[in-house]
Amino acid sequence: MNMLSDFIKSAEESCSNGRVFNLILQGEFPIAEIDSTFVRVHTEKAVQWQARERPESLIINHGEYIHKYGDAIEYVIDELKRKPDSNRAVISLINCKDILHSGDRPIPSFMIFQFSFKSHQCIVCTAYFRALEVSKFLPSNIAEICLILREIKEKIPSIEQVMITIHAFSAYSNKDFYCLEVSEIDLDKNKGAIAIAVAKQDYVTISSLLQSKLRDESYVNTNGITELQNALRLCSDNYDRRIISNIGACLLNMKRLQRIRRSSSHSHEVLSLNQKIQTILSDTIKILHETIRGRS
Repeated sequence: MNMLSDFIKSAEESCSNGRVFNLILQGEFPIAEIDSTFVRVHTEKAVQWQARERPESLIINHGEYIHKYGDAIEYVIDELKRKPDSNRAVISLINCKDILHSGDRPIPSFMIFQFSFKSHQCIVCTAYFRALEVSKFLPSNIAEICLILREIKEKIPSIEQVMITIHAFSAYSNKDFYCLEVSEIDLDKNKGAIAIAVAKQDYVTISSLLQSKLRDESYVNTNGITELQNALRLCSDNYDRRIISNIGACLLNMKRLQRIRRSSSHSHEVLSLNQKIQTILSDTIKILHETIRGRS
């Protein structure tokens, strides 16, 4: 591989026929590649994932786990300075306490990031993922890796080459995937705004909030749809019965999906329910748009 973007091409080809176990991506690059155009395009999202305090837009992020017990990146830098061929220059995002009894509660898929020096000028790093979506999310993960390498390079300027290995236990491609990102309708800042929009019969705002839910989410968040259903019940006389019925059906299927995801992440039933929810939401948005046009 000549560029970090080649990782994406290789991963998508490997996953073109479905889920792949133990996907391994490897490459050696000049350290300047961590500042390439490809990395810069995905840096904004990577910064959110590496932030020490989780942004409201994410259900969890990696930074809160990396620095849970102290500055893990600074530890790695100190360890590499002290002992360049160390086997302990490791960032471990989670431990067994985080996994035991976690059920379907979100935990990081990015689990381990390890470093050592092959030579005075070449750093080796290996990232392990328990699950990895390669089309939409891997680019952000690579940008995260580069953010960390940039911190190391600042403190150890002799680095000129980097060998990167990414090991994903389970890899798959889903271009509509949104990993643990909070939809606009589910954001805490919009609590109460949904009820106000419903009371005012603000169909434009309701439609916009529902549009934010038109995506394949890795975590089933029912907060916004629940609030919308409750608000519609209070104003039911002012709304098309199809809208009320659709929101109820949507919430019912989302709760069903929550139950199924406790025992399966990639089954046909999961895919089918996701599609059903998207169809119901699309139909509801269509009815709202028809109502808006009828008012004009």
